[in-house]
Amino acid sequence: MSLLILLILSAFVAYRGMQAGVYPVLNRCLMGAVAIAAGAGFAQPLAQPLRGLIPSAGPYLNSACLLTIALVAYAVQRALAELYLPERQVTVPEYIDRIGGTVVGFLGGLMLLGFLALVILKLPQLACGAGLWPGLEPAADVAVRAIRFVGLFAGTDELILLENIAP
Repeated sequence: MSLLILLILSAFVAYRGMQAGVYPVLNRCLMGAVAIAAGAGFAQPLAQPLRGLIPSAGPYLNSACLLTIALVAYAVQRALAELYLPERQVTVPEYIDRIGGTVVGFLGGLMLLGFLALVILKLPQLACGAGLWPGLEPAADVAVRAIRFVGLFAGTDELILLENIAP
């Protein structure tokens, strides 16, 4: 059931990507992958000192840090890109632009929904957690693959797995 929901929502994002074109969608997908990797990399180190300041937030702090850091990283990247990178008027045939936007939009939708599944997995078991949907771990693994993609260029020597990010 969760796979069907994932595919339907990704198809909607792919439709939006078809309307926007391949270059803007590819730009947003790459920024999203870097933002997800930043959230996964900095959430745990930021949550440790905050746990002493906000003891009532305890188990929800990891998920909140992951989501906040990723959103801030994405917003900063978008603001810097709009400020310093002018929109290129690249001309490609319309069918290539639409097909490329659809494919990249579908992959970006899978990555976004995988990130949301990763955030849900970091919530405690009693509130949501892995018992919500049986297919939540494979969906979150899509976000982990985006983090691995960014990790290739970052030069990390650690093996990036779902168990490392969402213990």
